[in-house]
This record gives sequence, structure tokens and C-alpha cells, in this order.
Amino acid sequence: MKLRFELLLCLGVFLAGVVWSKLILPSNFWVVSSIHDFFEIVGVVATTIAAIVAVSALNGWKSQFSHTEKYQVVRDFHAACQGAWNSYWYVSEGYGLIEEVWKNKHIDFWLHDQLETYRGAASESKSRMESAYLVLKHHLSTEEVDILSKSYEEYMSQVSFGESEIISFSTLCRAMIDEPTGKYGEYFQKQIIRLELIYNARSNLCDVADALLASCARPR
Repeated sequence: MKLRFELLLCLGVFLAGVVWSKLILPSNFWVVSSIHDFFEIVGVVATTIAAIVAVSALNGWKSQFSHTEKYQVVRDFHAACQGAWNSYWYVSEGYGLIEEVWKNKHIDFWLHDQLETYRGAASESKSRMESAYLVLKHHLSTEEVDILSKSYEEYMSQVSFGESEIISFSTLCRAMIDEPTGKYGEYFQKQIIRLELIYNARSNLCDVADALLASCARPR
């Protein structure tokens, strides 16, 4: 459709040139009276065809370049989504340590130190995903951005909720005089629910990333 419009536009420019040639060029310009006149006319036609081909090639190159650039940023985001498991394991490990918080409450920064490796990996993967997401948004249609944003924000929200719950529950445990064994069952149930929400959010986000990558991988 776009190519057809460009061809019609070039044809219009050519016809306009013909009309102007009647006004500007000698009235006998299109009359072939010698081999020289014939080659002049051929030159005009050849120049017009060359202009049409050049415009079409330029637009084709621009479209191909844009598609390639979009594919690269989609691929970067898709790769970043594979690291989303790091946040899942961080929240999972944090919940798993809550029962040990009270026993180690006299050790400063005990939970922080225990989660250092998981937190570092989760922070790195989230940062990478956020950077890739911000770049990708500029290469998507409004509809694609809406779909991607919904999945991305849901995933980030669920991970953030999980991190906040770990801090909140561990702080409550540290503040108890007696070990809060009666709370551990409740925390375990909350862990199951939160991890399922993070898992589902991650799966939805990866499905969107897979669909975007597949659409960009199709030949243009």
C-alpha cells in the first residue's frame, strides 16, 4: 500500500513535469525530428524512472533499518526477561529465612547478609530489564506498548510486594520477645500465594516478549 502510494506520487510528479515542460520547454521538445531529440526524450524519461527507483529504494532501506533496530531492542528485552527468575528466587529465599530471623536477631544485619547474593542478582536483572523496557517502548506501536506495560508493571509490582513482605515479616519477628512460632504457618501461606503471583506475572511477561520477538523475526 505504501509502495503504491509512492509510485502514484512519483507518477504525479512526472506528469506535473510534463505539464510544466509545455510551459517552459520549447513546444517542439517532444517532437522527434532527429536522433539527438530522441536521446533527449529518453534522458528525461530515464531520469524520472531513476528518481522513482531511488525514492522507492530509500524508503525500503529506511523501513528495513527501522525493522532491524526494533528487532535488536526486542531481542535485548527478551533476553532480560530470562533473568526474571532471579527476583523469584530472591523472594523465595527471603521467605524461607523468616523462621530463622528470631533465632539470629542479636546478629546485626543477619538477614541482609544472608540474602546478599540473591539480592545482588535480582537487582541486576531488574535494572537490566528496566533499561531494556524503556528503550523498547520507543519502538512499539501504542497497542503493543499497552500490552507490554500491563505485563511489565504487574511483574514489577508482585516482586516489590514480595520484597516488602519479607522486610515487614522479618522485622516483626525480630521485635518479638518469644519466638513467634504461631506466625510461621501464616507466613508460609503468604509465601505460596506471593510466589505463585510472581510466577504467573513472569510467565505473562515472557509470553509477551516471545510474541514480540516472533513478530519481529518474520521477514519484511
